[in-house]
Amino acid sequence: MKKIISGSKKVVAVFLLALLVVCAAAPSVQAADKLTKNGWRGKDGTLDCSYTTIYGYDGNGVRLTMSAAAEYHGEWGFDYGKTSAKAKSPSRGGLYDAYHAYGYGRGIDFTTKWKQN
Repeated sequence: MKKIISGSKKVVAVFLLALLVVCAAAPSVQAADKLTKNGWRGKDGTLDCSYTTIYGYDGNGVRLTMSAAAEYHGEWGFDYGKTSAKAKSPSRGGLYDAYHAYGYGRGIDFTTKWKQN
């Protein structure tokens, strides 16, 4: 009888520990930011440039403050600290790759840089 009780205590303890892990992990997974980002190469009159837009919500549905950066042929344009950041690079003649980056708050995290034409 003691073996059954001892074994059932272990089963209950493992079950409770697993339940605790699931309950603790669910809110952190749910709280991930949901970002919508877009970048493209476009026209500004007759010259080409790069455009970047970014906005997002945190896991609680609150709009995030974001910053955006757009690069075309080595020159960057920025938009800082907006709930919907929209950056445009300086215009240039010629066809080059368009690069984009974003960051949270009032800064740009260039590790987020991507190419999208």
